[in-house]
Amino acid sequence: MWFSYLFRRYLLATLVILVGLTLFYVGIDLLINLRKLPQSANLVLLYIAWMSVVASKVTVPLSFVFGALLLLFSLTKNSELIALQSLGFSRRRLIWPFATFALIGATGLILINASPLGYASQRAKMMIGEGGDAKTNDLLFRYNHNYLYVGTLIPFEKKATNVRIFEIKEGRLFRILKAQEAQYDPLRERWILRDVEGIDVRPEGSGINHIKLPELATLDGFRPRLLDTISDPTAEFNLADAFHALMVLRGQQLNDDPVRAVIYRHLIMPMLSVLLVVVMVARFPLSTRFVNITIYTAGAVLVTLLLWGVFMILAGLARSGAAAPELLLLLPFIFAVALTVRVYRRL
Repeated sequence: MWFSYLFRRYLLATLVILVGLTLFYVGIDLLINLRKLPQSANLVLLYIAWMSVVASKVTVPLSFVFGALLLLFSLTKNSELIALQSLGFSRRRLIWPFATFALIGATGLILINASPLGYASQRAKMMIGEGGDAKTNDLLFRYNHNYLYVGTLIPFEKKATNVRIFEIKEGRLFRILKAQEAQYDPLRERWILRDVEGIDVRPEGSGINHIKLPELATLDGFRPRLLDTISDPTAEFNLADAFHALMVLRGQQLNDDPVRAVIYRHLIMPMLSVLLVVVMVARFPLSTRFVNITIYTAGAVLVTLLLWGVFMILAGLARSGAAAPELLLLLPFIFAVALTVRVYRRL
């Protein structure tokens, strides 16, 4: 009974905060991009929907914390919190409705980030002309000890043009293949090069052998979004593609620091809100007699925003390769978990 009572009130408080933060985020974005919006009302609504999903990555975790503070403020001001403890409900028991709801919400946000909705930001930018056709030009990378050059990559169309493969054998250039167009096959997770032409580079004095193939399969496991990530480490991609990229890049012995940074960010930021909720409930004053809860709540909001800003900066530094993601993101999060556990055990 008491669990569902607190759970429902926390849900309502969180929804109020979430709607407010989302409207503020989307409203500011609409004012900034007012002249770039599509002429069609339906497209504007679609753009607002995409931006609401983009906003959820920030507003949902913050709503858990601010919703908890709003409910705790109300419970303390109406002497409900101290009444619950007088009835024998310890702080540990009171934490569970808050922590359960925040954990469910954080898990849901992680699943959203693992779905195609994780690309909401790029979809929204394309609608106002900032993302264009999301083309990437002049990619050069190593694959299975060979080198590949891609003139133009269009990730959303799963298409590439002007593709060249430089095959290396025993430390020397062995073969050069060229195709004007390549299409990604999602079923077999490989790229199919059409109308391939090339030459065998034989030892000196042995001549050149010309090659023509109707098609050639290559780049097993290299999804279009992964190729885009190789060219631009700051490119966005969802959690599912991040795990896939991590396995492929490690298999090719390529730098996977940006990918690990994305994985940690998608997992840590939602879970950080759960830790903050637990600490807020554990440390919130029982009564207004000795503490000004208005100032206390305002201070808690400022501390939350400060910690959130610090983790966002650390995520950006990890993504740019300033230091190992484990040092910038994982280690501070483990420290936050240890601190939260210590606070909980001391109740």
